[in-house]
Amino acid sequence: MGPRTTGAGSAWIDLAIGTDARLRLRLTRFFAASAVYLFCCLLALLAVSWRLLDPAAAVAIVGTNLLFTLVFYVALRSGWSQRLRDPAMTQVQCGCAIAATALAYALSPPVRGATPILMALVQLFGAFMLRPRECWGLGAFSVSVLGAVMLLGIWRSPEVFDMRIEVIHFPLCAGALSAIGKDVKAQVEGG
Repeated sequence: MGPRTTGAGSAWIDLAIGTDARLRLRLTRFFAASAVYLFCCLLALLAVSWRLLDPAAAVAIVGTNLLFTLVFYVALRSGWSQRLRDPAMTQVQCGCAIAATALAYALSPPVRGATPILMALVQLFGAFMLRPRECWGLGAFSVSVLGAVMLLGIWRSPEVFDMRIEVIHFPLCAGALSAIGKDVKAQVEGG
């Protein structure tokens, strides 16, 4: 690592992301992913202000995003994740982000069609760090959890989750998410 600066700003940065180069890289990537969580929180609040999202649903979405962010930051920064095969916890972070996206799909009917894009983004983040089999598994998890949320929505709230719309959403999302899970890693590796 290059020369280090001194001063209050540097001390705060060192406190937030440590001094170890590998930890700094993991936390820098984590903060990039966390920016997406924050953006989703802001969108949820905007949707509430436009009366597209129930305030209780926004609390659930924002709370889930903030909880995941806090838990992963503590696990990474404390060094706890060093014990794992993947100290960055990439697959677990991606799985939680996909689960949070599925929750948003379930709780935000007027804008739910946009949420699978976030699942694709999560898979793209993971593609740079995960093995091909793990990428495929992430794609399968995305399709499975999205399908389960759609079925649950149709069963519990058919007036909100119109089966005709879900029948259109599912194959499009399943095809795209499966392709990303299968093919992106090969492209990243030059295969």
